[in-house]
Amino acid sequence: MVSPSGLTHRLTQLERSGHITRIADDSDRRSSLVSITKTGAAVADQIIEQIAEQSARMYNAIPAKDLEKFSNVVSLVSAQLDSEVVTS
Repeated sequence: MVSPSGLTHRLTQLERSGHITRIADDSDRRSSLVSITKTGAAVADQIIEQIAEQSARMYNAIPAKDLEKFSNVVSLVSAQLDSEVVTS
């Protein structure tokens, strides 16, 4: 979990580096409206591309039959978790 001060610090860093802009929310002075800049979007696109490439390399190294077994197990675990909805 991220603390409010930790989030504010991270947003300040992103704003200073030109990745986001913050505008005070007129309806709630405690809040800011955050938007990603073109620079920030370009960085995000690069990161997503790198993750996709790394994932492809990882999955290509695993035999198809093993990936199918893994997928089946994940589906079973997911179904079990869905059936055990936890309320708090």
